[in-house]
Amino acid sequence: MGEQTLGVLVGKTYDAPEVQAFVSQLGKVDVDEEIGAPESVYYTFEKAGVTVLTDVRSKRVTHIILEAPQGKRGYQGKLPFGLSFDSSKEQIRKALQREPDRTKPFFDAWEMGEYVFHVAYKAGVIKSFTFKVD
Repeated sequence: MGEQTLGVLVGKTYDAPEVQAFVSQLGKVDVDEEIGAPESVYYTFEKAGVTVLTDVRSKRVTHIILEAPQGKRGYQGKLPFGLSFDSSKEQIRKALQREPDRTKPFFDAWEMGEYVFHVAYKAGVIKSFTFKVD
């Protein structure tokens, strides 16, 4: 699974076949119910550069985060909308064919119907791509 189709996983339960098909290819996972927000469970595939958050009660996926490569870690799969971690803000807007619905110096976000596509920046370069519920 790749590209923008990752957005369809948001809202599904972690044990749904589609979610499991995606995470099964990511390697070793660390599961943590203590970090961050207590209402979330974090499934971190550190080497693959992917974190999946689920709601602790419903077990539904709330976020899929694809981290930019750093050394031997980071997401190496196909990215949404034909983007790369080297894409500029202008290239991202062109690929999505519109301006973001929300923007700050450190992120842009587009409402995509069932999910939000979020691009985080650090020092002017892409830090991560996230598919999330709003």
